[in-house]
Amino acid sequence: MIWDREQSLRKASLVWLSAVVVMFAAVLAPPAGVNAQPAGFLNAPTYSATGVGYVVFQGGSLDELSAAAAAVGAASAWAQDTSGTFLAFTVDGPSFVNNAFRNAFGSGFSGPTAIVLVRSTKPASTGGTTTPAPAPAVGSWTSVDAPAIAPSWADEWIGVAGPGGTTMLASVLRPEGAGPFPAVVLLHSQSGFTVQYLELGREIAGSGFVVVVGCWFAGNYDGTSSSDNPATVNDPEGIACPDGPALKPVTSTAAVDDIAALITATKTIEEVDAQRVGLVGNSRGSIAGVLTAALQPNSIDAVVAIGGAPLGGALLASQITAPVLLLQGAEDSVVPVSYAQQLEQGLNALGRVVESHYYAGAGHGILFDTPYTPYVMARLYAFLHAQLD
Repeated sequence: MIWDREQSLRKASLVWLSAVVVMFAAVLAPPAGVNAQPAGFLNAPTYSATGVGYVVFQGGSLDELSAAAAAVGAASAWAQDTSGTFLAFTVDGPSFVNNAFRNAFGSGFSGPTAIVLVRSTKPASTGGTTTPAPAPAVGSWTSVDAPAIAPSWADEWIGVAGPGGTTMLASVLRPEGAGPFPAVVLLHSQSGFTVQYLELGREIAGSGFVVVVGCWFAGNYDGTSSSDNPATVNDPEGIACPDGPALKPVTSTAAVDDIAALITATKTIEEVDAQRVGLVGNSRGSIAGVLTAALQPNSIDAVVAIGGAPLGGALLASQITAPVLLLQGAEDSVVPVSYAQQLEQGLNALGRVVESHYYAGAGHGILFDTPYTPYVMARLYAFLHAQLD
C-alpha cells in the first residue's frame, strides 16, 4: 500500500481525498477510564513515515477540532459518520471541501471520537553543508555478530535497516533440508526481544519454516504496565537492540513501517519462498500484526494473532485479505476479547478466511508455560501449514 506523502490539501482534488479515506479506515479507541477533556486529543499523534496518525478527539466543536489538528501539524482530519462513511475536514480549507463534514458534524462531537490525521508538511530537513552518505534501503540487511546472550544454536544474525536510520537486530532460524521454505516473522510482546522468543522461533522453525525473530522495537518493558507508557525493566534474558526503533503507541501506524521492514528483509533471505510469508504476533505483537495485515495487505500471506487484536474490527476487516487465526483467553483482562471477536465477525461477513479459538477460563498469557500452551501451538502449526505449505 503506497500513501502519497504530505501535500497542501488546499490544492488536493476530491478524488485524492476519496482514495486516502479507504486506505486509512482502521480506527482505534482510547483506553477505558481516561478522563475526557473539553477539547484536544487524548495523545499527540505519532505520524507514520507517510504522514498519517490515529488519535482520539476528546470532544468539542468543529473550531476546536480544527485548532487541535492545526496544533499538531495536521492538514486534515477524517471522521466516520453514522452511515459508516469517512468524511474529511481540511484545516483552513475552502467551504466546498468542508461542506459535507460540516453537514454531518455541524454540532461538533459530544464525546471521544476516533480521528485520522494527515500531516500537512514533510519533516524538516536537518540541513548541513556536507552530503551525508546514503542510508541503507529500508528492509535491506547485512550479517552481524551474535549478541553475547545468544544461545549457540542461534548462529545467524542480521541487522535489518528500518525507517529513520534504525537497525533491527534479528535472528534467522532455519529448518533442516533444502529450501525454498515458507517463512514466519515472529513479533514479540511488550516485554521486548528476549531469549524466550528465540526458543519459540526455534520450535516453529523445526516445523518446516524459516523464522525471523528480532526487535521490532528496542528495549525491554514491564508487560503488565500501561501499554501507552510502560515501565522499562532490566530483563536478564533481554537481547539488546540499542539501534532499533523506539517503542511507539499501540495506536501508531509508524510501528507498521518497522514491521514491514522485517517482512521485506525476510523475503530476500535465500532459502525463503517470498510468496509464502506469515506473521505471528503475541500480545502487543499480535495487535501490531493485525494492523500490519490491514495496512500492508499485500506484504503477508497469513497472520496469527495470539492474545489480542485492535479495536475497530469491521473497519480493519475491510482491509485484510490474508487468512487470519485468532487465539485468545476468554477472560483476558489486558486486551478485551471482544476486539478479536469483532474482527472475526467482520472478516466472516466479507467471506475472508478466519479461524479462532477463545480459551475458557484463560487470561492474557496463553502462549508461554501455561496449560493452554500445547493447544495454542498445535493450532498455530495446523494453520500455518494449511495456509503456507
